[in-house]
Amino acid sequence: IWQQVCQAVKEAVSSSGVCIEDIRSLGFDATCSLVVLDEQGRGLAVSPGEPSDHNIIMWMDHRASQETQRINATQDPSLRYVGGEVSVEMELPKVLWLKKHFPATWESAHRFYDLADFLVSKATATDVAGLCTLTCKWNYLAHEQRFSHSLLDAVELT
Repeated sequence: IWQQVCQAVKEAVSSSGVCIEDIRSLGFDATCSLVVLDEQGRGLAVSPGEPSDHNIIMWMDHRASQETQRINATQDPSLRYVGGEVSVEMELPKVLWLKKHFPATWESAHRFYDLADFLVSKATATDVAGLCTLTCKWNYLAHEQRFSHSLLDAVELT
């Protein structure tokens, strides 16, 4: 994905007619896809039998439907900030799926990113996460500046 983003940006700049010196910033956005990296920043496979560069669970991958049900069954108060329940396309169900079904990756993982944050981090060489992605995709309680420990404890993600 990173290589394709670089190619797309180069093509957009080239065809825009704008001098590269006049470009002051770039913005990234992406669907709710989970990127998994080890301690050295290398990708980790997210499916058995896949190579380590297949390290993204895409938004449309619904393998975590049981984990989604498990999270929603907690009825944790934090869920009211995402419409009362998480979607299978959000990050916590995907992480919970990895822990349950692919423990080798779970145990080797050092950093989980939402794809949008990964792109920003890769472009800036800075470990960052946007408040929007944390809140909307990770169930971060921005108004309290914390994650719901009761939710994470209930599904054994602490």
